[in-house]
Amino acid sequence: MLVPVLLQLALIVFLVGLVILLWNLHTIVAAVSSAFTGLLFLFLLVVTGLPSYRWDCCYRAPQALLVYTIVRTTRNKITDLLQWCIKVCSVHTSNRIFIVRLCWSTLQQCCGMLSRAPKYPTWQAQERLDLRKQSGALNIETAITAYYTTLDPLCLDRMRISLSGEADAPLVPCLRALDVGIGNGTIAPAALLKQNVSGRLSSMVLTALRQMLTIDSSNRDALWEPTVQRLFSMCTVMVPGEQLPHNELISKTAFYIAMQTTSTENLYTALNYLATAVNVDSSVPCDYLTVSRVLSAAEQWIEQRQLSGSAQQSASIAPQNNIVAFYIVVHCMLCVMTGKTTIPAPERDHFESLCARACGALSSLPSFLPTGEALLNGLPHGNESLCNTLSFGLQLLLGPLTRLSQSMDASNLVHDTPLIHEDVVDKLEYVWGTAEAVLRPTARPPGLSPSLGPETTFPRSRLSITARLRVLQDDVNSLFPQFFGPILVTV
Repeated sequence: MLVPVLLQLALIVFLVGLVILLWNLHTIVAAVSSAFTGLLFLFLLVVTGLPSYRWDCCYRAPQALLVYTIVRTTRNKITDLLQWCIKVCSVHTSNRIFIVRLCWSTLQQCCGMLSRAPKYPTWQAQERLDLRKQSGALNIETAITAYYTTLDPLCLDRMRISLSGEADAPLVPCLRALDVGIGNGTIAPAALLKQNVSGRLSSMVLTALRQMLTIDSSNRDALWEPTVQRLFSMCTVMVPGEQLPHNELISKTAFYIAMQTTSTENLYTALNYLATAVNVDSSVPCDYLTVSRVLSAAEQWIEQRQLSGSAQQSASIAPQNNIVAFYIVVHCMLCVMTGKTTIPAPERDHFESLCARACGALSSLPSFLPTGEALLNGLPHGNESLCNTLSFGLQLLLGPLTRLSQSMDASNLVHDTPLIHEDVVDKLEYVWGTAEAVLRPTARPPGLSPSLGPETTFPRSRLSITARLRVLQDDVNSLFPQFFGPILVTV
């Protein structure tokens, strides 16, 4: 590395001496030579310093490496110094004197703004990063060419394995190149399905979906949500009429989608998949481990929404998503209470803990339901769209919830652990009464008027919780013939 630098210095010294000699011999020749020499020096200066600030610069000579080392060391030392200054300033920002506190706070903010720039990596680390970015397209083209050349289904497995660890989800472009429908269109071309590669293709799609979830939220574009929705739909049904089994990996992926997505459609799809995994009326078997994991997923989603403060906001936009989460909790307990899921002997001592977890989740249901103000927003007729959505969600939830209450009443497994509190039933009765007042004004309960005043619950009935839920379920179900009309039965 030293020899090229010495050659550059020798060239500079030679040209400087030549220009000095020409100025002593002939001014016109010297002026022309000085102009060309200055342009050459400017070119050398640019190509030497440019790689320190532009990673895609192709002029990476040894002298450029030397300049980059100096710039990197200086910049990183200054960043460390600024971070040290921030720590020092943070100690003095609590000073009692206002002027002193203001000066230290201003200095801390200035140092913080200047230290936000990331540290420079080493030359080798930056080259590896650049090569990895530039090799992505080449790797995809090579993998696709290998498959179309050999038409060997094993190439799909090799493609998935070789590209699974790459950044920026390279398997998604591979699926597009294979004419697998990420956007509109069919799921897979007929030529591909004829080769009996649905199993390999489903693994590839699932890996591509998990790659999409690893993309940082700040780097997700407008196509991220539609792509995730399409990939997850393909994961559940790869071939028309063929349903993939519920397994741990797909359930975990659905949970990650529910935790990360901001799309109402993706959230509903993910939660609905988890719900089908523990549906007590489904013919798909469901073991205790699946019930426990799905219940934990629903608990974490509910807790995350409560901590972020978005529960009430989502309840005023798409309450059916919130209701599906509690639908999952109810079905998890129904699987255990009805005997569909057998509790293993080592886990029987933890059944009380399972009931306590479900009780804690169900007790937060009132905070996930829309308020009376949201349901009545848009007077004089109220928010009919939100009321319709809520009524469909309540029809989905009240049936299993009533069954769970009946099972708990008839069961000897739980003694002093009520899963469904009266506060939950009170809130359900209130939101349904408000929604019914908007959807069926003539059936408005006495004393309930569509006003924007504070919420007031109905007086508690002397009926049991199960009886109240059954009455509420019948009342909600009676609304739906009004929408769909009478059902004609042809004999």
